[in-house]
Amino acid sequence: MLYRICSHCHAEIAPPQETPENKELISHGICRSCLEEVMAGYGQPLDDFLNSLQQPVFVVDQQARIVTANHAGKEIVGKNGVEITGRLGGEVFQCAEASKPGGCGNRQLCRSCVIRNSVMSTYDDGIPRRKVPAYHELDLVTGPQNFKFLISTEKIADTVFLRIDELEQISEARRIKQVESALDGTWET
Repeated sequence: MLYRICSHCHAEIAPPQETPENKELISHGICRSCLEEVMAGYGQPLDDFLNSLQQPVFVVDQQARIVTANHAGKEIVGKNGVEITGRLGGEVFQCAEASKPGGCGNRQLCRSCVIRNSVMSTYDDGIPRRKVPAYHELDLVTGPQNFKFLISTEKIADTVFLRIDELEQISEARRIKQVESALDGTWET
Protein backbone atom coordinates (compact mmCIF):
# COMPACT_ATOMS: atom_id res chain seq x y z
CA MET A 1 0.00 0.00 0.00
CA LEU A 2 1.04 3.59 -0.63
CA TYR A 3 0.34 5.82 2.35
CA ARG A 4 0.34 9.61 1.87
CA ILE A 5 1.34 11.27 5.15
CA CYS A 6 1.70 14.96 6.09
CA SER A 7 5.36 15.70 6.78
CA HIS A 8 4.34 18.21 9.48
CA CYS A 9 1.63 16.52 11.58
CA HIS A 10 1.94 12.94 10.22
CA ALA A 11 -1.80 12.74 9.47
CA GLU A 12 -3.02 10.68 6.51
CA ILE A 13 -3.48 13.02 3.51
CA ALA A 14 -5.41 10.64 1.26
CA PRO A 15 -6.69 7.07 1.38
CA PRO A 16 -4.01 4.38 0.86
CA GLN A 17 -3.57 3.07 -2.67
CA GLU A 18 -2.58 -0.38 -3.91
CA THR A 19 1.02 -0.72 -5.07
CA PRO A 20 2.71 -3.22 -7.40
CA GLU A 21 3.84 -6.30 -5.50
CA ASN A 22 1.97 -5.03 -2.40
CA LYS A 23 4.95 -2.99 -1.21
CA GLU A 24 4.51 -0.75 1.84
CA LEU A 25 5.41 2.80 0.74
CA ILE A 26 5.05 6.19 2.39
CA SER A 27 4.83 9.45 0.43
CA HIS A 28 5.15 12.73 2.34
CA GLY A 29 3.37 15.95 1.50
CA ILE A 30 1.53 18.61 3.48
CA CYS A 31 -2.07 18.41 4.62
CA ARG A 32 -4.47 21.28 4.19
CA SER A 33 -4.58 22.24 7.89
CA CYS A 34 -0.78 22.40 8.12
CA LEU A 35 -0.60 24.41 4.90
CA GLU A 36 -3.20 26.81 6.31
CA GLU A 37 -1.13 27.13 9.47
CA VAL A 38 1.95 27.93 7.40
CA MET A 39 -0.03 30.44 5.31
CA ALA A 40 -1.40 32.09 8.47
CA GLY A 41 2.18 33.14 9.10
CA TYR A 42 1.85 35.23 5.94
CA GLY A 43 -1.14 37.06 7.47
CA GLN A 44 -4.06 35.74 5.38
CA PRO A 45 -6.08 32.49 5.36
CA LEU A 46 -5.08 30.23 2.47
CA ASP A 47 -8.54 30.04 0.85
CA ASP A 48 -8.99 33.81 0.96
CA PHE A 49 -5.57 34.36 -0.56
CA LEU A 50 -6.05 31.78 -3.34
CA ASN A 51 -9.55 32.92 -4.21
CA SER A 52 -8.40 36.54 -4.46
CA LEU A 53 -6.34 35.49 -7.49
CA GLN A 54 -8.07 35.63 -10.87
CA GLN A 55 -5.86 33.08 -12.62
CA PRO A 56 -6.23 29.37 -11.86
CA VAL A 57 -3.79 28.38 -9.08
CA PHE A 58 -3.00 24.91 -7.80
CA VAL A 59 -0.99 24.21 -4.63
CA VAL A 60 1.29 21.22 -5.24
CA ASP A 61 3.31 19.22 -2.69
CA GLN A 62 6.75 17.64 -3.01
CA GLN A 63 5.27 14.46 -4.52
CA ALA A 64 3.59 16.45 -7.36
CA ARG A 65 0.19 15.95 -5.73
CA ILE A 66 -2.43 18.69 -5.61
CA VAL A 67 -3.07 19.97 -2.08
CA THR A 68 -5.77 22.49 -3.03
CA ALA A 69 -6.76 24.98 -5.71
CA ASN A 70 -8.60 28.27 -5.94
CA HIS A 71 -12.08 28.61 -7.45
CA ALA A 72 -10.65 29.40 -10.90
CA GLY A 73 -8.42 26.32 -10.75
CA LYS A 74 -11.28 24.03 -9.83
CA GLU A 75 -13.42 25.58 -12.56
CA ILE A 76 -10.81 25.13 -15.29
CA VAL A 77 -10.51 21.38 -14.58
CA GLY A 78 -14.23 20.97 -13.84
CA LYS A 79 -13.64 19.32 -10.47
CA ASN A 80 -14.29 20.08 -6.82
CA GLY A 81 -11.79 20.04 -3.96
CA VAL A 82 -12.44 16.41 -3.03
CA GLU A 83 -11.79 15.31 -6.62
CA ILE A 84 -8.39 17.04 -6.80
CA THR A 85 -6.92 16.78 -3.30
CA GLY A 86 -4.11 14.22 -3.14
CA ARG A 87 -4.21 13.55 -6.89
CA LEU A 88 -1.27 13.89 -9.26
CA GLY A 89 -1.37 16.88 -11.59
CA GLY A 90 -1.80 14.75 -14.72
CA GLU A 91 -4.81 13.04 -13.15
CA VAL A 92 -6.39 16.38 -12.26
CA PHE A 93 -5.74 17.92 -15.69
CA GLN A 94 -6.76 14.68 -17.46
CA CYS A 95 -3.43 14.35 -19.25
CA ALA A 96 -3.65 11.64 -21.90
CA GLU A 97 -0.56 9.92 -20.43
CA ALA A 98 -2.01 9.77 -16.90
CA SER A 99 -4.72 7.32 -17.95
CA LYS A 100 -2.26 4.87 -19.54
CA PRO A 101 -0.50 2.00 -17.72
CA GLY A 102 1.99 3.38 -15.20
CA GLY A 103 0.03 6.63 -14.86
CA CYS A 104 1.08 10.22 -14.25
CA GLY A 105 4.79 10.69 -13.72
CA ASN A 106 5.74 7.14 -14.73
CA ARG A 107 5.40 7.19 -18.51
CA GLN A 108 8.18 7.88 -21.04
CA LEU A 109 6.64 11.25 -22.01
CA CYS A 110 6.33 12.30 -18.35
CA ARG A 111 10.10 12.83 -18.22
CA SER A 112 9.67 15.74 -20.63
CA CYS A 113 6.45 17.12 -19.08
CA VAL A 114 7.08 20.85 -18.83
CA ILE A 115 4.42 21.39 -16.17
CA ARG A 116 5.66 18.59 -13.90
CA ASN A 117 9.32 19.49 -14.44
CA SER A 118 8.69 23.19 -13.74
CA VAL A 119 6.84 22.40 -10.50
CA MET A 120 9.45 19.90 -9.29
CA SER A 121 12.40 22.13 -10.26
CA THR A 122 10.85 25.03 -8.35
CA TYR A 123 10.29 22.74 -5.39
CA ASP A 124 13.93 21.57 -5.49
CA ASP A 125 15.74 24.87 -6.13
CA GLY A 126 13.21 27.49 -4.98
CA ILE A 127 13.58 29.43 -8.24
CA PRO A 128 10.24 30.67 -9.64
CA ARG A 129 9.42 29.96 -13.28
CA ARG A 130 7.48 32.59 -15.24
CA LYS A 131 5.18 32.07 -18.24
CA VAL A 132 6.77 28.81 -19.33
CA PRO A 133 5.15 27.38 -22.52
CA ALA A 134 3.84 23.83 -22.26
CA TYR A 135 1.85 21.70 -24.71
CA HIS A 136 -0.30 18.81 -23.54
CA GLU A 137 -2.84 16.43 -24.95
CA LEU A 138 -5.78 16.17 -22.58
CA ASP A 139 -8.39 13.39 -22.55
CA LEU A 140 -11.70 15.22 -22.59
CA VAL A 141 -15.23 13.83 -22.84
CA THR A 142 -15.21 14.87 -26.51
CA GLY A 143 -11.93 13.01 -27.10
CA PRO A 144 -8.23 13.95 -27.01
CA GLN A 145 -7.56 17.67 -27.46
CA ASN A 146 -4.26 19.58 -27.66
CA PHE A 147 -3.72 22.59 -25.42
CA LYS A 148 -1.04 25.24 -25.05
CA PHE A 149 -0.39 26.38 -21.49
CA LEU A 150 1.67 29.24 -20.12
CA ILE A 151 2.49 28.41 -16.52
CA SER A 152 4.27 30.05 -13.62
CA THR A 153 5.52 28.48 -10.39
CA GLU A 154 6.48 29.85 -6.98
CA LYS A 155 7.67 27.96 -3.90
CA ILE A 156 5.86 28.86 -0.69
CA ALA A 157 6.76 26.92 2.44
CA ASP A 158 6.77 23.19 1.55
CA THR A 159 4.59 23.63 -1.54
CA VAL A 160 4.71 25.06 -5.03
CA PHE A 161 1.99 27.33 -6.32
CA LEU A 162 1.28 26.49 -9.97
CA ARG A 163 -0.48 29.30 -11.84
CA ILE A 164 -2.06 28.83 -15.26
CA ASP A 165 -1.34 32.17 -16.96
CA GLU A 166 -2.88 31.17 -20.30
CA LEU A 167 -4.68 28.15 -21.70
CA GLU A 168 -5.55 27.78 -25.34
CA GLN A 169 -6.91 24.86 -27.34
CA ILE A 170 -4.87 24.35 -30.50
CA SER A 171 -5.61 22.49 -33.69
CA GLU A 172 -3.58 19.43 -34.66
CA ALA A 173 -2.19 21.24 -37.74
CA ARG A 174 -1.00 24.15 -35.62
CA ARG A 175 0.55 21.78 -33.06
CA ILE A 176 2.51 19.97 -35.78
CA LYS A 177 3.73 23.29 -37.18
CA GLN A 178 4.88 24.37 -33.70
CA VAL A 179 6.75 21.10 -33.14
CA GLU A 180 8.44 21.41 -36.54
CA SER A 181 9.46 25.03 -35.88
CA ALA A 182 10.83 24.05 -32.47
CA LEU A 183 12.91 21.30 -34.06
CA ASP A 184 14.40 23.65 -36.66
CA GLY A 185 15.08 26.37 -34.09
CA THR A 186 12.50 28.93 -35.25
CA TRP A 187 10.13 28.47 -32.31
CA GLU A 188 6.67 29.72 -33.20
CA THR A 189 3.87 30.46 -30.74
